[in-house]
Amino acid sequence: MSISRTAVLAAAVMLAAAAGPSRAQGTPPIEVTGATHVEIDERTGIWHLTGTPVTIRRGTVLVRAPAIVYDTKQKIVEASGGVTYADPDAQLTSAAATVWLAEARLTATGAVNGTLKGQEQETTLRADRVDAWRAQRRMVATGSVVLTRAGMTLTGERVEYDDASQHAVATGRPGIAAEEGTLTADRIDAALQTEEATAEGNVHLVKGDIDATAPRAVLRHRDGVATLTGGVTVRRGRLQVTAPTMVVDLKKNTITATGGATIIAPPAP
Repeated sequence: MSISRTAVLAAAVMLAAAAGPSRAQGTPPIEVTGATHVEIDERTGIWHLTGTPVTIRRGTVLVRAPAIVYDTKQKIVEASGGVTYADPDAQLTSAAATVWLAEARLTATGAVNGTLKGQEQETTLRADRVDAWRAQRRMVATGSVVLTRAGMTLTGERVEYDDASQHAVATGRPGIAAEEGTLTADRIDAALQTEEATAEGNVHLVKGDIDATAPRAVLRHRDGVATLTGGVTVRRGRLQVTAPTMVVDLKKNTITATGGATIIAPPAP
């Protein structure tokens, strides 16, 4: 049976009643505000809510959108039309989102923008899609991902982020951009708390007239220093230097080669 409701109070009362058994077990109740139209299917337990916007809150988790479908049995919220999601650790906006309240899981799609609230500094995020698991404090962002913290921006088609360790792994044309220069590779592991990153595979570092390539590099963003290893080639203007290891000081624009360097300096034209 399908029942139509237009009273916001009725929606709030009936949703609280649907959450009654869970409340007895200590689970926070479901609170709904802002709904101007409610359709209830009592057989399936599916609610269709519209408003300007509708807000569903369960404990510290909030979902707000113009249109929400809520499965009272599975505790699943499907929101669309421009969504805001918030919990104590993050706040996201997206075109659409699905939230599994019982599992503390989220999938946000379409122009995802958000802020991850760290203990010391906030991290901003942009992506086409974000999947997050609150209990594990883990997130996977895909599609034109941009993760920024403390003047260092990590990009890639896929970024996995562990909030507990504040560690991110970027793949799919990953890169790091900072005031000191840009770094690209096949894979970049970034420790956001210490602002250090390890790049592996087809590493390419550019800073002004310094253009360096290597199989591997370690970037210490706070120090402005990159250490390239595994057979390094640096081009600076007409000068080319190769060596097993090179240290590039991105602040001073200096290069230090170790392990035996070869320098090629073509004659001036």
